[in-house]
Amino acid sequence: MPSLKGCAILIVEDERVVATAVQRTLDAQGAVTRIASSVDQAEVTLSDFDASVVLLDLVLPGFNGLELARRLRADSTTRPRLIVAMTGWQGEDADRTCRAAGCDAYIAKPFASAALTSLLSRLVERRPH
Repeated sequence: MPSLKGCAILIVEDERVVATAVQRTLDAQGAVTRIASSVDQAEVTLSDFDASVVLLDLVLPGFNGLELARRLRADSTTRPRLIVAMTGWQGEDADRTCRAAGCDAYIAKPFASAALTSLLSRLVERRPH
């Protein structure tokens, strides 16, 4: 089983049940997690939580998650090392759209916990510290 020991991950998800399930999964792998349910909360959280990964729902109330990804990439004070989109989209168009916004990868909803931890572990291992 992959380990995310010590990896700081911000989960940006407005559906509390989903956010909590993702948090439990990542915490079980050793990650240090926080949840933000909106773009505003995400930006405030990132001001004092040095997330190495932002796991970003693309459909947020009143705001497009892709725009948040663009803003995070443009702002060096909140720039996470990795942005992973969580989306219902799939295929080449989804990959192209997410990458154009600054996401490093995406995972299509619904996803299995093992698929999420495997993806994040691979991405984190590839990144220099």
